[in-house]
Amino acid sequence: MSAASLCLNAAPELTPSYKSLITHDINNAPRSGDINGEYKMPMTLKTREQWLNAFTARALKQCVKLGYTELPAIRCSIGFSSKGARSNVIGQCWSNECSADGVFEIFVVPTLTDPARIADVLTHEIVHAVVGISAGHGPKFRKLATLLGLEGKMTATVAGDAWRAWAEPVLKVIGVYPAAALNAGGVTSGPKKQTTRMIKAECGECGFTMRTSAKWIDHTGGDLRCPDHACGGDMIVG
Repeated sequence: MSAASLCLNAAPELTPSYKSLITHDINNAPRSGDINGEYKMPMTLKTREQWLNAFTARALKQCVKLGYTELPAIRCSIGFSSKGARSNVIGQCWSNECSADGVFEIFVVPTLTDPARIADVLTHEIVHAVVGISAGHGPKFRKLATLLGLEGKMTATVAGDAWRAWAEPVLKVIGVYPAAALNAGGVTSGPKKQTTRMIKAECGECGFTMRTSAKWIDHTGGDLRCPDHACGGDMIVG
């Protein structure tokens, strides 16, 4: 696992990837304080990825305060889960073993609009990266998630008062979430999804298999014949 050792009870030294993240992603943001400081003025972040990574850097600092001093490299992006756009999965963390450069990859769906909700979903996925994907939603996950203020069923956590206590000041610092919600059911440039359910039919004699719509099954009264003229057997539907 790629991880960085940080000092507890002191301003944590950021890994090169996080130092680069902060200096690059918020280079033009109005701010005061040093690279590890809490900025007095809200940032002006231009992309969702900048916003997600800015929150992640500060969430990891909170983990350090809680005693988690070895933290993995994490990269956050907007995107749908491996289950697709129509899935109810709103956040997903990919193991660093899946990444060519050994970084945990977190994706949050673009359909969310509330910054606090986006941030608490992101916090859930950060916990996965910190404790390891293999921990699932078990005791190790529960311990850190609870310490960070997440509540409810561990597979579908929500923000609690303890989370809001440290996260709301962070949200004020990183500023407005720079995007609107995406309608996942809208028109795209991809191929249109087939809406007609094709029904399997198999010849009881020769085993020839085909699929057709209910329209044509009804048209023949259910009396489908094998299209192989040498067979002509009955097609069994279903």
